[in-house]
Amino acid sequence: MIEILDPEKLKRYIASNDMLSRIKEHSLLPGKRIGWNYCFDYTWLSVQFDQHIESLQKNLRSLKIVDIGAGPGAVHGFLENKYNIKIAGIDMHKWENDYVDYVGDFSNNKFREEYNLNDIDIIISSSAFEHNKPLSHATLVKKCLQSLAPEGRMIVTFAVTDKAKIIKYMPSSQWNLSFKIINEIYGEEVINKNEYEIIWERWHSNNIIRREFTERYGYYDHDTPPFLSIGANIGKDNIDKQIIRKIYFGA
Repeated sequence: MIEILDPEKLKRYIASNDMLSRIKEHSLLPGKRIGWNYCFDYTWLSVQFDQHIESLQKNLRSLKIVDIGAGPGAVHGFLENKYNIKIAGIDMHKWENDYVDYVGDFSNNKFREEYNLNDIDIIISSSAFEHNKPLSHATLVKKCLQSLAPEGRMIVTFAVTDKAKIIKYMPSSQWNLSFKIINEIYGEEVINKNEYEIIWERWHSNNIIRREFTERYGYYDHDTPPFLSIGANIGKDNIDKQIIRKIYFGA
């Protein structure tokens, strides 16, 4: 499943039991802050995680769960606390305070072998894959799917744009992918431009997005937000769907 995160679908979860506030309590950043778009990323990822882990826990065995791009991100601690589990945090570097257990590139075969990162039940990632150029993003997806257990899932969020080309978003040094490129990487059609525009308007008028973006960047104009978040919840069968023969690098 690939979908753009829709505030209309997520609002009941954000309101329910004050989920977002409970997630933010586990942020290791100063002031318990999170990224401006993470209100939707974290909520969507948590809901997807809930649905999958419930079926896995029926097997009554220890689960292997990995967070790629863990950093000081709040959802990592929130899920560990909620389910009394250990999630292995992976990132390219460490912060002063973080959830990182292993420093390195998950796409690297030797790195995964060194830390026995195979037969994984759940791989999660919040707004981290987008910090890879498209071809590296595609490689990372392939390695994740290959590393899953037979019933495992990769549950991740990353940035999407309705522009024809990939757009490098300079403030965060990230690559916002077009629908076409996402289809080539994940092997699934995403959403059409009209639907994107409808969901974009919901983001633009959302009070949480307005507040968090303004606090981060000091402005909020008619072109904000510059991108939306997309969620992917997929399993090993998606390996065969990848059609990464053509990954075009845009501006």
